[in-house]
Amino acid sequence: MVSTPLLNKAHSKAEQLKAIVSFAQTIASTILHGYHKRKRAGVGSDFWQFRNLIDGEDHTHIDWRKSARSDNYFIREHELESSRKICFGLKATQSMTQCAVSSNTTKHLRGILIVAALSYLLKNSQDLFVAVGSDPSFKQSNAHIETLVSDLIELQDKEFDSKQFETSLALLSSKSKTTFIVSDFFEDLDNLETSLKKLGSNIVLIQIIDRSELEFPFKGALKFEALDNLEGQEFLKVESIKDTYLEAFDHHQEQLQKLAKRYNAIFMQHVSDEDIVPFLFEVIERMNDHGV
Repeated sequence: MVSTPLLNKAHSKAEQLKAIVSFAQTIASTILHGYHKRKRAGVGSDFWQFRNLIDGEDHTHIDWRKSARSDNYFIREHELESSRKICFGLKATQSMTQCAVSSNTTKHLRGILIVAALSYLLKNSQDLFVAVGSDPSFKQSNAHIETLVSDLIELQDKEFDSKQFETSLALLSSKSKTTFIVSDFFEDLDNLETSLKKLGSNIVLIQIIDRSELEFPFKGALKFEALDNLEGQEFLKVESIKDTYLEAFDHHQEQLQKLAKRYNAIFMQHVSDEDIVPFLFEVIERMNDHGV
């Protein structure tokens, strides 16, 4: 198990960047180590094709036996080593970027950590990736990941523009094999459906929620901002609306999962105080099962 880093105590953006990148690398290494202990068909063993060496590419990947019979240098690619293009869309909505009552960090920072860890895993697989709000070029380097993380951190301080996000996501998704949308999805689901219609196939929805949003442990006076008709209301005795909230929350979740199923999207829920490694293991397994 990987323990949570000092991310909650990292106040400056530079400290946040350093903490997220370091922790994401640790998570990716832990997951890769776990997969090396598993027998999985197709990982690094199933031959796919030979291709010409690209200028600047590492010569240690050259297949010398094949190259000896030609004037060119060849790389031996395996089935899952062929580059895929992956797009990440992390929504910096108000409910994602505000600190939860039960935590001194944000769901948005947790989302960045998930995106960063997945990026390191994709880099290991020679896949290319981009994120909405960052460099739109598909790349696979450590520098690219650091830029991506830095740009996503900056989004916390900007007003979220839903239309601009959806336009950028649709554009990058059209060039991608797989599209991740990371959010708490506390939104009008009709808008989400409109977005899903534009994205096509191979969609992974990752919902990040705070434990308090699941259990509603609040008491006393509180301003509640989350779902539907309860949004933005102040309560002197908030426990009086607990049952109403939980009913609305459960209904919203039911509709969200139906929507994901309707568009054949993978739906995953992550509670922000849970260990991230088993969650990402499950994400990868679900992707493999769906051929994504």
